[in-house]
Amino acid sequence: MIKVSSISIQNYRCIDQAVKINIEPLAVLVGKNDTGKSTILRALESFFNPKQFDWDDQHTQGEPTEISVTCELTTSHQFGERLRKINLLSQENTFRMRRVWEQRGRGCRTSLWNFCSSEWIDVPSSGNSAIREIAHELVEVLPSYQYFHARGTLQEAESAIQQYLRRIIQKECETNPAVLELQKKLETVIEKELESITEKIRAATSSPETLNAKRDFNWSKVLDIKFTIGEKDLAINSRGDGFQRITMLSYFEYLAERSISSSNTQKQEIIFAIEEPETYLHPSAQETLFSRLVELTHLGYQVLITSHSPIIVAQVPLSSLIHVQRQNNLVHYQTENLALELIIRDLGIAPDSQLTSLLIQHKGFILVEGKDDVIALSHASQVYKKAGEIEKTFEEMGVIILPVGGCGNIKHWLNLQIIHRLNKPFIVFFDSDRESRDSLSPRQKELERLDHLDPSVIFVTRKRAIENYILDSVVNRLNPSLNLNYTDFDNVKKLPKAGNLIEKYFERLTFTDLKAAFVTNNEEDEFLELYRKISSMIA
Repeated sequence: MIKVSSISIQNYRCIDQAVKINIEPLAVLVGKNDTGKSTILRALESFFNPKQFDWDDQHTQGEPTEISVTCELTTSHQFGERLRKINLLSQENTFRMRRVWEQRGRGCRTSLWNFCSSEWIDVPSSGNSAIREIAHELVEVLPSYQYFHARGTLQEAESAIQQYLRRIIQKECETNPAVLELQKKLETVIEKELESITEKIRAATSSPETLNAKRDFNWSKVLDIKFTIGEKDLAINSRGDGFQRITMLSYFEYLAERSISSSNTQKQEIIFAIEEPETYLHPSAQETLFSRLVELTHLGYQVLITSHSPIIVAQVPLSSLIHVQRQNNLVHYQTENLALELIIRDLGIAPDSQLTSLLIQHKGFILVEGKDDVIALSHASQVYKKAGEIEKTFEEMGVIILPVGGCGNIKHWLNLQIIHRLNKPFIVFFDSDRESRDSLSPRQKELERLDHLDPSVIFVTRKRAIENYILDSVVNRLNPSLNLNYTDFDNVKKLPKAGNLIEKYFERLTFTDLKAAFVTNNEEDEFLELYRKISSMIA
């Protein structure tokens, strides 16, 4: 995999002095209009597709000596070892490539950073030097950059799809013997007919100069793509703009899925960049679209978007946000210590209406990731009360178990501010994601890094996840055909036959089943520990 970890830009569009921006696998640029959000996406297009560079994108203030776009990329690609041998790869498996434009009408100059000598090595435009050979091979493995502009239409999608299919045709023509044989036969026929036509023209002219016919046999140019709807073949761009944007995203998803299912051992790297994907979409469609974009990152792709949508931005992990501000004609890209109140005010992000209405009715909260946690903790409290272990269930105590999806985005930050202001006690109950009993919990470390969350309210599971509290012996008793075998720290969700164990089996667990799951290695009953913690907070 090759991903952009940072980009440095100088003298490009609204950027004068060099700025460096760190970029996550999911990067969402937010800010007011005309602050410089799309500059990042356009600079990346110039970097990955230098022929797309437009001199009109030079900084408008003064005369720049040169325009540069530099990317630091993280790689786990096998090609990285070749870079390491000649000091072009760091110990952190990153390499740096710079594109520089110095004069209108000339191409760009490419350089690679030598980590040993701490200097840029220019790649020669000609010759057979080792650095030129390496750079040429490196360009071949760089990610494909798929960019959809804010005002993009389906014509752009048709053009992109057409270019993609033409590349397939070209590759097939170069590698498939049957196609090569057919091409030779067609060339022979065309050559014969063309020569006859040329002779006829020569005979009809008295020009002293010899007339010749040159042909360029190119299979890829015979393809023309148009999408239509219905029996009358209406152009698809006659449909609404929202429909066209969803169509473009579907093409992006196809590229990702095809790359993953490809028989090639090395799948194609793709970076998806979309300006304002929410444009023309209904709020519910915006949520669906964003979840599809996030899914692309789960498949290993990098996604960069600009957005004004409070619906989208509210769901973005704080680590993925880039807040763009413009002050005194200087552009600032903030990725740490975000001014969340300012983002909330600018975009009009509202607190969760469900949470707001529940605040008045309940004494406290257990904030969990999803509905599976709600099922598990609710059932446990009912069974423990029936067994005489506790006096009241969570519901009877006035404690609601609320699925929030996570605590690392603006929406949850805003909700927690409301809970704090109303002095409502709460606990954050999350899976630990531990891979062994002695390992540290990556989830706990992640939660403790959040400035808006007091570590004392964090409660992570001792086992890997809530599914691990259904012992494999219990599952096999309830459904002998499964014959599952897993430990407290295996990723149960990835077991082929497991399915959703919580929905299927948790509410069938007896007190004995739960006790065996919540008490391990003679430690305190984990459920009772959680129960007593929230009880003491609401007392």
